[in-house]
Amino acid sequence: MDLVGTGGQLWPLTTGNNDNPTLTQGKPTSFFCNTVPDRCPTAPLAYYLPVVLLTIYATLNQPASGASTIAWDRLPAALLDSIDWITAWHGTVVSANHVFGSQLNLVEFYSNGFRYAARRRPPYPTTTGAYPVEYTFAVTPSVSRLGRLMADTAQLALLFQTSQLKINIAASSVLDGLSTGATFTNLSARASAVLVPRNELVLGTPVETILHQVVAGSNSNQVQIKGFGTDTMLTGVESKGGVVWLGELTTANGQGGAFAAENVTQFSFPWRGQTQMQHVEGFVSMNSLSNMVNDRANTFPTVVAGGDGEFNNPPYGMDKSDQNTTTSTHMDLTKLLAWIMVQGGNDLALSDLQTAYKDESYFLTVTGGFTGATHLILGMYARQWTETMRTSWVKKITAGGANGMDSLASYVLGGPTGVAKAQMHQRTPHGKHYLTADNLAYLPYQFS
Repeated sequence: MDLVGTGGQLWPLTTGNNDNPTLTQGKPTSFFCNTVPDRCPTAPLAYYLPVVLLTIYATLNQPASGASTIAWDRLPAALLDSIDWITAWHGTVVSANHVFGSQLNLVEFYSNGFRYAARRRPPYPTTTGAYPVEYTFAVTPSVSRLGRLMADTAQLALLFQTSQLKINIAASSVLDGLSTGATFTNLSARASAVLVPRNELVLGTPVETILHQVVAGSNSNQVQIKGFGTDTMLTGVESKGGVVWLGELTTANGQGGAFAAENVTQFSFPWRGQTQMQHVEGFVSMNSLSNMVNDRANTFPTVVAGGDGEFNNPPYGMDKSDQNTTTSTHMDLTKLLAWIMVQGGNDLALSDLQTAYKDESYFLTVTGGFTGATHLILGMYARQWTETMRTSWVKKITAGGANGMDSLASYVLGGPTGVAKAQMHQRTPHGKHYLTADNLAYLPYQFS
């Protein structure tokens, strides 16, 4: 799962003794992490847990009449209301207050490093019938997998042994809203932790997903980000955040945003240093497309009048028509899932991040004003650990048995003697000859 590694190992999570529980629409199901091992048994390596792979199985039943086509990227909202990963050593690593099924297309794609856990499929047709569903999500617990950041942001599996992953299944009305009369049957799920063995002990820099919700004023183009960089569900982090990704959700794909991207005419963001500009197509090209990986698919498996193309790939919704005859005056903005203001590139380093530590405003002019009631601003923030938390982490990895003989640190470092010699230090990036306090803030710590 790491771009520079050899892959991980799967560890099944269970609900009691069941690793394939039946799901009920409108009800939660919890997977527990108490059986997850902290070390590789065949070598002195520690396990890290950067992602859980969650697969939901179902049969989608289209009715005899009145059905609508269902694009593949609309299924997350119909399957999941929200995700809650709670009671880890460092708090709530995925929060149901901030990660919703209707927005998983964005959260998964950007937290997982410009990719999904599974390939995209064609839409479900209107033809009556029973169609199989196997939808796999990558659930990242305060981890960013952009570029090579997984090694710097993933946490030891040890830190998750007290935690549980709760998936809140969407109500049946959500699917009915996509296709009148459609139903799910045979709902079930499997969840597996990806365990990556490494011969080092690193306190990774957590990258947390936060959804800011701000009341929209139809006559004002000023949008204030409440809790910008300071809202958190984690334990033991400073009141600030290094901005990895930031975007305001649009009305596309039923996300509930306050505007359609093709109606944007002007934008400025003083905190970012972005002066007022009207070249909105250029802004989207620079900020949303150019700094992604270059090996994007050039076609997409969906039938669209006029031909298929890259406009059915993120950051666009899958049901976007790529016709040259579009009536929009901003063709490149049509069906954008978010107005992306900050996007970490494929070679992002934690020392590149700009810090947010108080409420800030940006200015977005939209033809016709904002039509939704609430601005939904999604942010991904790197966090800085407090000194107390760093001390607590060292105690956790060195605890166990007489003189710590059974501790994870002793296992990896060659016994109590190796532990006694080890110290905490930050992992500084290569090629940086001078580091400011802001550069240093989000670097991970290593015990060696």
